[in-house]
Amino acid sequence: MIDPDNLKSGQIQRKLQAKEFVLVNNPKATHEFWVNDISLVGLIDDNGQQQIFEGWAACKHCFTAYRTHSKKDNSQNRKNYGLTSLHTHVKECRARSVKVASSMSTDVPPQKSTVQTLIPGFAYNKNQLNEHLQTQLKDAELKFVTAESHSFNALANDGVLDLVQTGIDIGAHMGKVNARDIFYGRKTVRNEALIKFNHFSTTIRQILEEPIKNHCVAATCDIWTDDYIKRS
Repeated sequence: MIDPDNLKSGQIQRKLQAKEFVLVNNPKATHEFWVNDISLVGLIDDNGQQQIFEGWAACKHCFTAYRTHSKKDNSQNRKNYGLTSLHTHVKECRARSVKVASSMSTDVPPQKSTVQTLIPGFAYNKNQLNEHLQTQLKDAELKFVTAESHSFNALANDGVLDLVQTGIDIGAHMGKVNARDIFYGRKTVRNEALIKFNHFSTTIRQILEEPIKNHCVAATCDIWTDDYIKRS
C-alpha cells in the first residue's frame, strides 16, 4: 500500500498521465469545482480495490496535484491546507480553458460577432481622433501624471496600457460603462495579490520539496564587487 505522505506533486501528475493512478470523484462534495474540475487521487490495486490517497487532490484537466492536508503529525492528525491554491489553478488552467472553448464551439452555433475587431495602429491612431477627443485624452493623461505624482514614463508602462486596454475590451462587450462601477478597490486587489502569492508560494514549495530532501538545492548570498575599492 502506498503511503500518501511519501508522494510528490510531480510524481502524482506523471502517474495520472501514465494511468497508473486514477482520479476519484468526491461523493461528499457538491461544489461545482469538485463536480467539474477537481478530483481526489487514488489507484486500483491488484485485487481491484480502490485506494484513495489521503491529503491529495488534482485538477481533472491537466492532472496537477496539490496537497489538501499536511502529512500526519505525531498524533496521526493532518492540518487542513484548504483548496485556495487549487481553485486558483483551476481558474487559470490552460487545459481547462481549451476544453471549455472547444465545448462552446461545438455546442453553440456560430453567430455573427457584435464586437468590433481590433483595428491595427497603422490604420487607426491618435492622429485620426477628432480634436475634442485628442484634447480629452491628453488632459486625462496629464491629470494621471500630475494629480497622482506619477512619472511621465508611467504613460508608456505596459501595466498601465494593459489596464486601459482591459477597460476598452470591457466597453466593447458591454457598451459604455463608468470606470468607477467596474474597477475593483484596493482591498479586493490586495486579497487577489495574497491569493496569487499563496498559490505561487505553495507551488514553489511543492516543486522544491523533493530536491531539498535529496540535498540538491543550494543557496548563496548576493556576492558583488566594487569596481573602485574591489571589495566584496
